[in-house]
Amino acid sequence: MKQDVKQLVAILLTLLIANPSQFGMAASADASRTVIGSIESHGTVRVGEISAAKSGTLFEGDRVQVGSGNAVIQYRQGSRVTLGVDSAAEFTPAGVRLEKGFMSLRTQPNDGVTYMVSTLHVVPTSAATSANVTLLNRRANLAVKEGGVRVLDEQGTQIASIASGGDLVFEQPSTNQQDSASRGSQSGSPNSTSGNPAGTRSKSNKWVVVTAAAAAVGIGAGIAVAATHGNGSSSIVRTVRDLGTTTATQLTSAVTNFPANTELKTLQTQLATLQSQLQSSGLSQQQADEIRQRLIDIQNRLQQIVSTCSNNTVSPNIPCK
Repeated sequence: MKQDVKQLVAILLTLLIANPSQFGMAASADASRTVIGSIESHGTVRVGEISAAKSGTLFEGDRVQVGSGNAVIQYRQGSRVTLGVDSAAEFTPAGVRLEKGFMSLRTQPNDGVTYMVSTLHVVPTSAATSANVTLLNRRANLAVKEGGVRVLDEQGTQIASIASGGDLVFEQPSTNQQDSASRGSQSGSPNSTSGNPAGTRSKSNKWVVVTAAAAAVGIGAGIAVAATHGNGSSSIVRTVRDLGTTTATQLTSAVTNFPANTELKTLQTQLATLQSQLQSSGLSQQQADEIRQRLIDIQNRLQQIVSTCSNNTVSPNIPCK
């Protein structure tokens, strides 16, 4: 046995002497990249293709994927981003881009961090802003809890603004839908392409506001507003159903991780009632909007519970385990 151990040590030493660079490759790669901040992982979290430790350092270009649980990223500038269940985002020193799933953000004054949701730019307008974002199947739900944001398209054109307590749902129509809308617009106005020739703006940059709340915000040239009937209404219902599915997944994970929190089970009961209502074939846009707002309230409370429990913050009102 001792002889086997000696032979193994000898082989390892030989490999190290022959090619020491291989053993330091990972450390050297990280050392050459800019440190963004720290990451705390709870559940199944990957950074790149590697399972994340409970706590560690995040570097520029890192892509964080959450299967179950959540990941809390603290930028060196002070801003904080939390990724929820079944989410993915890429991080750079300049900012974060949500690829899918749920993201909660809290900014700090003059932090210089930018926030993207697919191709949408979310620009805080207050010194301290807090917001929740859900991105699923080409639909983005943005709810502002504190402060305010401007929403810009990929070209930097403002397409909406949301104040504290407000929320909007955006949809990115498929290429076929946008082609159909474009042909309809051109057939109704022969000169409609004047000043905006075909091909000057990528179709993929167009987003649609699919909630009635769109009338209360500033709409720019880069966005179309869905009608409050027909396809517009069905888009809202689809979006709200997707939001309900995402919320259910997040709740299930939270209940597993923090079984002592009875409020999570209450939220599950409330969610089940809302999801049952969403199955109604005659659901109106107003009813869908009301359910969506209640879903957002559930998500906001869920994130408060998860944040407190994940950070081991002592709170008599939020038992965890």
